[in-house]
Amino acid sequence: MTDAAQLASPGAYADAVAAAVQAAAAYYADGSTPLGDDEYDALVRGIEAYEAAHPDEVLPDSPTGKVAGGAATGDVPHSVAMLSLDNVFSAEELEAWAVGLERRLGHPVDGWCVEPKLDSLAVAARYRAGRLVQVLTRGDGLAGEDITHCADTVLGLPARLTELLGVLDELDIGLAGDIKRGPGARRQFEPLVERLRTPAAAFLQPELERRLADYVEANDSFARDRIAHALAGACGEAALPALLRASVSDRNDDGDTLQLDLLELLSAWPETAHHLLLGCVASHDPGTRRVGIWGLSVTDFGGAKYFELVADAASDPDPGVRADVMSTLGSIFGVGDPPRARALLMAGARDPAPKVRRDAVQALGSAHDQTVTDLLVARTEDTDHWVRFWAAWSLARRPGPSVRTALERLAADEERDVREAARTVPELPTTA
Repeated sequence: MTDAAQLASPGAYADAVAAAVQAAAAYYADGSTPLGDDEYDALVRGIEAYEAAHPDEVLPDSPTGKVAGGAATGDVPHSVAMLSLDNVFSAEELEAWAVGLERRLGHPVDGWCVEPKLDSLAVAARYRAGRLVQVLTRGDGLAGEDITHCADTVLGLPARLTELLGVLDELDIGLAGDIKRGPGARRQFEPLVERLRTPAAAFLQPELERRLADYVEANDSFARDRIAHALAGACGEAALPALLRASVSDRNDDGDTLQLDLLELLSAWPETAHHLLLGCVASHDPGTRRVGIWGLSVTDFGGAKYFELVADAASDPDPGVRADVMSTLGSIFGVGDPPRARALLMAGARDPAPKVRRDAVQALGSAHDQTVTDLLVARTEDTDHWVRFWAAWSLARRPGPSVRTALERLAADEERDVREAARTVPELPTTA
């Protein structure tokens, strides 16, 4: 980090102001500049220090306190000021900023999300009665330059918001109709959905989220997924909370596309994803906790970061959460701590809830040591037939007389699924 420039005289201060103004003007004119970012920041900090010590000598051209150093201009006032991000250059400044933020919020901050800052172009688009009437640059933050002529050719902004509202209305009518739902129907709605999958449709976020919640409530997975796909394309990162909420009642059990859209968003914005997923894991709602466990299992490869958090959920009071933990520990996520994962799976195989035992026994199928084999043999006498089914699959082709005796017993089980699983072992007799 470059230290602040030391300005010892009024002349040096005036030269520094002139250099900073020239650099900012060049940068915002064509992107070229005689100073690098660190050099420019150091120069401005030197100017700020001199002005703090000599408040009566502040020049009107000084870049301090101005968006873009005062280089960006415009004569059309903004309805709402377009502010710029501030800088900090030391741990002390960062701590002071955090304290100030918590003071303004009125409560401590639970966690922070840190992301790289990418330079980009910000504009303000004004619509009246659904029609684009003006586009402004940020300018100095208070007023900008009118660039409405670039709206279509450069920025791709729609001339009328009513066009997108009409597309949404047409989609609503189609989804409310009597249609045969399946791959063919998805193709039928694809043109409408794709027209909404544009940042220009981000203003429809409240409407899309309301529809998404309604279709989730109605258990209409087909309509839900069409709206979710449009929402993900229009709003990107901002769509994550709504898609996570929609997943609470259905995580792709119907084979539709909600989970695919969610996976794409989780992958594109991992920092935001982990922040939201950790909130899900800490929720009072069991379904939301299950979504959090699932999300961490697919975003934290090999349990490198959140293994302990997921493992601790093996003692969750809700059996659905515990069952999801068993499935997660039986996946690649379990390599985060193999001994603990194995111990938790073996404990899960004895859980009071059948669904937990099922997932634990299924996950133990890849472990072939004698201790696990003995546990699986014991589970062949479980009262739940799906536990017996997975015990049969997990024991298939393992050596030992106790295994064969257990499988022979299961080959005569009262449940057909269990019998068929047990008969995967060669030469076991078939019972009608």
